[in-house]
Amino acid sequence: MRPPSLRRLGLVLLVGLLLLSGCKFDGIDSMALPGGKGTGDDAIKVTVELPDVGTLTPNAQVKVDDIAVGTVTAVRVENWHAVADLSLERDVDLPANALAKVGVNTLLGSAYVELTAPARAEGALRSGDRIPLEHGRAYPSTEQVLSAASLALNGGGLEQLSTITVELNKVLGGNDRAVADLLPRLDSFVGTLDGQRGEILTAVRDVARLSQRFARDRGTITAALDEIGPALDVLARNRPDLTRALVALTRLSEVATPLVGRVKDDLVADLQDLVPVLQSIRAAGNSAVSALGFAVTFPFAPETVQNACRGDYCNLALTLDLTNSSLLNGFIRPDGSIGVPGLPGLPDLGNLLGGLLPGVSGLLAGLTTGGAQGSTKGSPKGSGAGAGSTGSSGPASSLTELLGGLLGTNKAGGR
Repeated sequence: MRPPSLRRLGLVLLVGLLLLSGCKFDGIDSMALPGGKGTGDDAIKVTVELPDVGTLTPNAQVKVDDIAVGTVTAVRVENWHAVADLSLERDVDLPANALAKVGVNTLLGSAYVELTAPARAEGALRSGDRIPLEHGRAYPSTEQVLSAASLALNGGGLEQLSTITVELNKVLGGNDRAVADLLPRLDSFVGTLDGQRGEILTAVRDVARLSQRFARDRGTITAALDEIGPALDVLARNRPDLTRALVALTRLSEVATPLVGRVKDDLVADLQDLVPVLQSIRAAGNSAVSALGFAVTFPFAPETVQNACRGDYCNLALTLDLTNSSLLNGFIRPDGSIGVPGLPGLPDLGNLLGGLLPGVSGLLAGLTTGGAQGSTKGSPKGSGAGAGSTGSSGPASSLTELLGGLLGTNKAGGR
């Protein structure tokens, strides 16, 4: 039987092994080192999101203007990017929108976090703040620098620099002043293009839309181009006639232009006088059209003309008033002159018709005197051959004598 002390010692060792088997040790860098910068109780705790941390490890330095002001306390991954917890000195003065960059001291040195202020600072960095990913940067690592140098030295076109330098010397040799004058002009040209960038982009978009429209109408454009050839041939054959026409048009313009200049005022006045006429025609509207229809069927209305005229005859009731008083009222104006009713301004009716119808002067004279001044009762019929005497007795001529005067039969000898 084992002594009780050995059993207790074995139990303690078993518990210790169990405890040690549940712990993970990531190396000495994962342990917080005492005395680090910004690790005091009053330190500022800040979280930084970084696109790439490279070889950054906990206990790395945090610098501002190449001066260590804090320590990296933890590095982890969140949402496919790195996140670092920083502990800063309480007197660090940085804006809330500070920038964080990961760099290295030397090509083979350790990594650190550099905090810088942007051009436009906003607010102040406080404990518990978080610098977002868009403010995180990373300097090129040693591996990136060496790979870029390898690419430039091996197949990167470095051996062609000599050829480029020689050709540039040939171009610029003796043209230094011209190149010096060109550079300011080129700068002004580029600046003008940059100022008109919006207009240029708009023009490019408009050209693109125009090209699309041409593409849709390609068939129509092709047909038009095919027809332009024969049209140009016709114009070429008729070129002399076209030339003569243009020359004649030039001479016409030389005559017409001064003429228009002279009659311009009269033409404008005539057009202005024409405005009321056109306005009246427009105001008449359908009445003018109806009047034209009535003029064709005068004296019958268009609605009744078919009932008035049947075949070779027309139904017409006509009443003629040929008494002296009616004729006087119809043919004699208030001033005593003779004219056609409704047509003022015509020449004297007696002078106008005197040579056309024989005896009309006597008729008109008898009408104007009313027959009252003729020969007295009992004078012989037909003895008055003078104008104005019809040889009738009484104040008015009979219908037979009136018609005789119109037809020229009321002469001295009678018919």
